[in-house]
Amino acid sequence: MNHTQLQLNKFCLGGLKTFMASAFLYLSSLTIDTNYAFALETCQPPASDEYLLVIITETSAAQDIVRRSLPPDIIIEVCRYIDQTVSSIRGFDDQDVASDWARYIQDIVGLSAYVVKPSEQTTPSDTPLPAPPEIGFNPQPLGTGFAVLVDYNNQPEIALQLERSLGRNVGLVAYGQKPFLLVTYTKNRRAATNSLLNLSDL
Repeated sequence: MNHTQLQLNKFCLGGLKTFMASAFLYLSSLTIDTNYAFALETCQPPASDEYLLVIITETSAAQDIVRRSLPPDIIIEVCRYIDQTVSSIRGFDDQDVASDWARYIQDIVGLSAYVVKPSEQTTPSDTPLPAPPEIGFNPQPLGTGFAVLVDYNNQPEIALQLERSLGRNVGLVAYGQKPFLLVTYTKNRRAATNSLLNLSDL
């Protein structure tokens, strides 16, 4: 190999190294998740004609639970609210519907949720949202009686379907270290049997 070929090989090798480094930098820039490159923005208050559902989701695991528990077409915004990371859902024009979703998130999913009402006057965008209500988890034993339970297999949508079919809310209970939906609790055996029969007809 002569001196010219050696210089040409060094030049090609140097160009190849430069190309590979550039390609690596370009490809790595494509895979960087920009969600973590910026601090979370402060949540915007609800518009004058909407209610805002706010779910406390301090961890990415809690945010994933919210995403899996809600229909895929719902837009969920992760933002900061009173020094907490929350998942907010906008666009509720009915307070009862928003409250039902908050109750579902609390009772079935197991996360703290609440509804933020629109203010009577226009709120500047830098004004913080009102403080969340204190919500505590205080399980109580049912006592003596009869309970009709439904094993929902950790699928929150079953609770929603059941509530729609029954036309009322259902509770959440634990039996043998496993969560169940509480359809009926009564001291009357006949009422419990009727509830079970009605449930089997759904």
